[in-house]
Amino acid sequence: MPETIELLARKWWRFKSYELVDGFIRPREGAKLETFDPWQEMSDNGKPPYLTLTRLVESLSISSDGTEIKIAKSSEKELLDWCCRFGLLGLLPQQVLMFVLAPRWELVNNPFDMTLVPTQRCYLRTSMEWAGSRAVYEGKTAGRRRADQVVFFEKLPDRFQQPGVLFQDLSTGEIKQKSFTEAWRTFFPYLTAQEREAFRYPVPPSEAFWRMYAEPFSSFWKVATLFRETVEVLGYPKDNRTKSVVELDEGVELDKAKVDPLELMQGHRILCRLLESISPGFGLENDRWQQVWPCNSLLAAFALMYVHDLTSQNKYIRSCKMCSHLFTTSAWRGRFCTDACRWKMQKKIQRARANAPKVTSGRKKHMSSRRNLSRQ
Repeated sequence: MPETIELLARKWWRFKSYELVDGFIRPREGAKLETFDPWQEMSDNGKPPYLTLTRLVESLSISSDGTEIKIAKSSEKELLDWCCRFGLLGLLPQQVLMFVLAPRWELVNNPFDMTLVPTQRCYLRTSMEWAGSRAVYEGKTAGRRRADQVVFFEKLPDRFQQPGVLFQDLSTGEIKQKSFTEAWRTFFPYLTAQEREAFRYPVPPSEAFWRMYAEPFSSFWKVATLFRETVEVLGYPKDNRTKSVVELDEGVELDKAKVDPLELMQGHRILCRLLESISPGFGLENDRWQQVWPCNSLLAAFALMYVHDLTSQNKYIRSCKMCSHLFTTSAWRGRFCTDACRWKMQKKIQRARANAPKVTSGRKKHMSSRRNLSRQ
């Protein structure tokens, strides 16, 4: 029977506490792992959770030396608090399509047979689960047999595959076969170079997987920034996506922007890429069959929430004209995320008008000249 690990529909995983060590976000030792429903968070607060990620990108202070992105010490608490609320983004399960482990000595699939045979396990990401399969080598092998020990072949048998990962890049969509060292080194940073290729990696989203898993802040930041840019580009009003957007407030021009068709197309591709791992399923809930949309990553769940808002008739995604934060509104001409930002912009406009030099119109200037001449 194939080994499977099911994804909990509408659920995601988070620890009670995280830490940032050597540039990696990881759970604190002994922290409690729990599941939660991101969609319930959306229902309770009335605000889409994906905007908390865009707001995090907007507020964190970072620096870069050209090779690595680092977070300022003053922003670490804000980042870790966000992770305690939502967990990690799930970059590895989002980008990995399949992985094949190194072959090991395992018992045959028979409770009455204690024979050890070379066995290789492969896991394929589907919308509802990580489906596992095993290949067994039945030929002759030399050497000492020990349960769970790696089996080395001079030449891989026909039934076995090269250990490694089928990996899809989020930015380009390119799919490549990579070694574990190349693809997973940054997600399991505390494995030694000798362990990486032959390690028996736990299957996502098991508890063993989450306790070993970490996300480099640089990757977290790049993907979160990419997501924010996608939300902003696709969120322009439909009539203005490919032409100049001119926003007016009391006769004062506030902003001009033009959405590049290439940027629009790129944003659409990235969003579709995030949604590729999601497909409808169904399961029993409260003794009734329910349609579900399981997500392999928090990032995919956020993308699905965003599409829900983007395609809603009475909901618009805007960038605040005062603070540049992204927000949702039911007003087509909504331009400010809060009343405070609206008030600040009104004050800014009033000050600009008060300080602007007064220009006499041509007619007033002409009439003033005639009056001066008549007095002479």
